[in-house]
Order: sequence, then C-alpha cells, then structure tokens
Amino acid sequence: MNSFSSAPVEAGALSPLSVTQVTRIVKRLIEGEERLSHVAVLGEIFNFKRHTSGHIYFSLKDKGSVLNCVFFRGRNSTLTFKPAEGMEVIAEGQVQVYEKGGRYQLNVARMIESGTGALYRKYEEIKKRLVAEGLTSADRKRPLPPFPRRIGLVFSRDSAGLRDILKVLRRRYPLATVLIRSVPVEGAEAAPEIVRGLREIAERGGVDVVAVGRGGGSIESLWAFNSEEVARTIAGLPMPVVTAIGHETDTTIADLVADRRAATPTEAAELMTPSREELLQRLESHRWTLRDLLVRRIESHGSHLSQLRRILRSPGREIDSRIQRISELLERLHIRAHAAMEGYDRRLERAGAVLMRRTPRGVLMEFSMRLQSSFKSLAAGLRRHRERHENRLRFVRGRLDARKHWKRHESRLGLARARLDALNPTAILRRGYAVVFREGRSVRAAAEVAVGERVDVRLFQGGLRCRVEERKVEE
Repeated sequence: MNSFSSAPVEAGALSPLSVTQVTRIVKRLIEGEERLSHVAVLGEIFNFKRHTSGHIYFSLKDKGSVLNCVFFRGRNSTLTFKPAEGMEVIAEGQVQVYEKGGRYQLNVARMIESGTGALYRKYEEIKKRLVAEGLTSADRKRPLPPFPRRIGLVFSRDSAGLRDILKVLRRRYPLATVLIRSVPVEGAEAAPEIVRGLREIAERGGVDVVAVGRGGGSIESLWAFNSEEVARTIAGLPMPVVTAIGHETDTTIADLVADRRAATPTEAAELMTPSREELLQRLESHRWTLRDLLVRRIESHGSHLSQLRRILRSPGREIDSRIQRISELLERLHIRAHAAMEGYDRRLERAGAVLMRRTPRGVLMEFSMRLQSSFKSLAAGLRRHRERHENRLRFVRGRLDARKHWKRHESRLGLARARLDALNPTAILRRGYAVVFREGRSVRAAAEVAVGERVDVRLFQGGLRCRVEERKVEE
C-alpha cells in the first residue's frame, strides 16, 4: 500500500526541509542501522579509479544494482592482489552517506578476491566457534619465560622465516638450546604435519617456549594456520606459543589462540629471548650497584669496627688491670690482717691483766664486799617496808574514825535531800506544771509576750512550740 496520499497538498501545510537536512536524516537512518555497520558485499568491480592521493574509488555491481565504494589509502595498502575492472571481489566495510554528494557508499576496510570467499566464510565460522569457547580470551594467555633454556621451532626447514629466527637467536641469546621440527607449511598435508610437529616438540620435554609459522603468503597459502585442529593443538600445549606467520595484514586463527603474535619471524625471536647486549648492560649495572653496596657496607663495618675498638679494651690491658687490682686487694688484706692481729694481742694482754687480778683471795674479798652491800640494802628495804605498812595502818584507822562521824550526820543529810527534792523544778513539772520560754528566757507574765508571737513550752517529758492567740494581763 502506498504510504503517500494522492490528495493535493495546500501550500504552506508542511514546513519545507533543506536538502542538507534531508541528507542528514537519511545519514542518521543508514549509519544507525546495526546491520549496515559491518557488511561483506560480493560484486564485480565497475568504474575503478585510483586517485593520485592513493585513495581508490569504484563501484560493485551485480545483475540488479550498483553500490558505490571508497577504499582509502590507509586501508588499501593491505591489498594482496591488484584490483581491476570486471574482477569479482568481496569487500568488507560500513555503509555510510556522503553528504556532499548526497549518496550512500561502502567505506571499505578489507577486500579479497571472490575465489577465496568460501575460505573466508569458513574462517569466520571457526573463529566464531573458538571465541565462544574462550580459546581466544586474553585471560588464558600465558606469559613468555624471561630466560628460556630450550626453544622449539616448528617451521619449514627451507623457509626464510626459520633462517631469520636462527640468525636472531645466535646473535641475541646463544645460551638457549634450539629444537627444530621441520614441517610443510602449505598444501593439504600442512595442517596435520604442523599439529604433529607441535606435539612432538611438547613430548620432548623441557621446552620452555615454541614458535610456529612461515614467511607470509596469500590467504590460500596461509590456510593451514586457519585450521581448527592447529588452533586447538596450540591452545592445548603445556608451554606458551608464539606465532610468526609473517603476514602482518591478516590475522590467522593460530594468531588468535596463540599466547603472543609476532608480525615477523624476526620479531618472534626477539619476543622469546632477552637481548644479550641488554643482559650484559644489566649485569654491568648490577655489578656496579653491588660494588657500590659492598663499598658502603665495608665502610660502614669499618666505622663500626673503629667504634668497637674505642669501646672495647684489649685482653692484655684487661689482664694487667685485673692484676693491678688484685695486688691492691692483697695489700689491703695484709693491712687489715695486721691490724686485726694487733687488736687480738691487745685484747689478750687485757684479759691476762684481768686474770692476774682475779686471784682466789681477791675473789673472796670481792664477794665479802658484795655480801656486806647486800646486807645493807636488805636492812634498808626492810625499814622502808615497815614504814610503808605503818602508814597504811594509820590511814585505815583514820577511815574507820570517818565512818563513825558519817553515821552521826547521815540523818541530817536525809532531811537536806528531802528539801532539795521539794525545790527541784523537775519535781514541779512532774506534778503537771509547765515552764514557758521566749527567745531562751523564761516568761513570768503574760505582758512579756505579744499576740501571734511564738513561745516554747517545757513539760516534764518533752516540749511544745506554740503561737500566742490571746493573752490575759492581770493588773
């Protein structure tokens, strides 16, 4: 059904758009279509032109239509064949709109001859399958050993790529042992032989890294490295693999699953080995660094040793010092022993004098004198004891006389006590009387207290705090 109405349109009913606006709307529609962002178009080259700038302009046609194409210089340098009028090709790229010309065109990124179209489709199928399984993931890429001892090479023995690798290895890192497995790298038997060669290298054991490849070629000649069997063998090897296909413009399936991809065999040799010159430079640098460290360490230890020499004394000096100290102690011991012996002699002389004085007669005289002194002391003690008892006897006699006097006055004391009890205020309070106090002084007349004033009332037991509400004053 036609979406445009055949009814006449009145002037001014629609706002007109400029040609540029319409072109930009078409551009957004075409370039926003995901299916046109990356397409592969099969067609015959028509109206082919190579500009002096290096850009290529042509059209692709089939029986029903024509598609304008542009292949810019930065991309068409990857061509492995020479395009010509009437040649059937497969062009990959993005459909875009050229605003200035108001036409859509294919911006070509890659182009191959149509004879390889089936191979290309097979390549895409294998690539899609391996990507889905994760064999091309960067997470599974293994690092190359920094100092390989054994390097495996799976190349054609007659290839220039193998000669380039061996030349670089001899110059760059002659320490490594190289194992070579010659295989055909082109033709129907190439892929199985490459697989067999890779497995034999792995079975030899001790191989740290393997390089596999050739010296470039067309997509047909490189097809052995697009084999799914070769790709899975590379992914399953126990050591890292470097591909050196030697065809920088195309990426093979083997490149995708390998741990590292080298653009050329020479680059593969450089990736797998360290540079002898760089190692020598690093060793020389480390040598000077170690020398500086040793010199600083020796200087530090020398300084520390000098400090220890200043602090520590030699054994000979220490022994001499100890001998001198022992001599001083022996001399002091001799002096003290001599002084002790002299003291003992003096004490012995004094003891002898004492013994000479303490003869039996002298001892008897001393005991006689001490006995007389004891008799005198005993007599004096007896006299003091008798006097003390006589004084106590006189005191007792006086107490007995006082008790007789007390009985005579006891009746008089009973009368006085009865009078005192009658005059005791507490006895008056016991009979029900009370005493009124105002500010700590007793109140004798009602005139001394004003109405509303507070007074304290003392009872026989306890007291009251009262307010005067009325007073009666007697004239």
